[in-house]
Amino acid sequence: MLCMGFLFSLGCVEPVEPEFDFESGVIFVEGLISNDPKTSIVRVSQNSMGGNEFIPNATVSVRNTDTNVVTGLFEANDRYLLPEDFTAAVGDTFELTVTLPDGRQYQSLPEEIRDSVPILDIEARYDPELVFREASESFVPGHTLHVSFEDPEEGNNYYFWRFTSFENLSFCQRCFNGIFRNGACQNNSPSESEIRKSFYTYRCETSCWRIRFNESVETFADEFSNGSLIERLPVGNVLLYTKEDILVQLQQYALSESAYRYYQILKDIVDNNGGFNAPPPAALIGNMFAVHDENEFVIGRFTATSVVSRYLFIDRTTISESQIEERIMVQNEEFGEVPLPTRKTAPCEELPNRTGVRPTGWINN
Repeated sequence: MLCMGFLFSLGCVEPVEPEFDFESGVIFVEGLISNDPKTSIVRVSQNSMGGNEFIPNATVSVRNTDTNVVTGLFEANDRYLLPEDFTAAVGDTFELTVTLPDGRQYQSLPEEIRDSVPILDIEARYDPELVFREASESFVPGHTLHVSFEDPEEGNNYYFWRFTSFENLSFCQRCFNGIFRNGACQNNSPSESEIRKSFYTYRCETSCWRIRFNESVETFADEFSNGSLIERLPVGNVLLYTKEDILVQLQQYALSESAYRYYQILKDIVDNNGGFNAPPPAALIGNMFAVHDENEFVIGRFTATSVVSRYLFIDRTTISESQIEERIMVQNEEFGEVPLPTRKTAPCEELPNRTGVRPTGWINN
């Protein structure tokens, strides 16, 4: 259901799939903050014919409703992040405010941080046919992440998992029809006779890691297991994109019931439409509202939660199955990958999917 007075009424918002058309211009606000600023992120975008487009230069902040302390987020790589000195504790209540450059303002209902549940154990199990991918029309290999934890007896508990993975990255730049010069790929021109291949690749100047994220939504409610030991619950798939050893940081979040219902609907949308990159069949309403226009629908949700993280290093050198990215590379072999003799490396640029900062828990190998 969608309550008519949901914009100003606590407890009257439920995630729904409305029956109106999914039109261009709809605002998306997806925010999750926790007691760990490094796992907190807010994305603000607008739907268009070309997909969701990030909205830069917005003013984004969270307010502790108990202390009235307001913390501003900063913009970095098409997202808004909390400062490293941000603090939050169990029981604190926060609300999110987003003001667009044109003055439109959006706000969330208050969210209280629930107590986290410790992870007792984490393990990875390899499967040569882990998931079926429609793009390749075949099964692909990878590891399933499993967690064990002791569910508290008090009250109902709701869980949500995300993971971030890190792999060694050998090449930091690839230039098609040109060469790497002055910090960027320069297009080929007739006067540059030395360019003899369709593309050139450049090794990373320093240690560099490729960052990947989970491709599914994983949730759990203790409705039928309250107070029980939960053992080896599958909470994510780490696909074999490469055979490089991989470090996985798994994050376990404690959700409110309303947040759990929202992520359950999001899970259904993702599972039925082929992942995060697929357009949703209908809008997903959470706890965000337009401050000055009660008739405007805002897509997305703000969630305040506590998180616990565990790291797992996976050795993949003995795997015999073909890696996923190898199938892509084979299509380009005819063009060659030999960099120009004048320059053979490129810097490890800090990006959402790349970092030169050594990940916590990385084993030197």
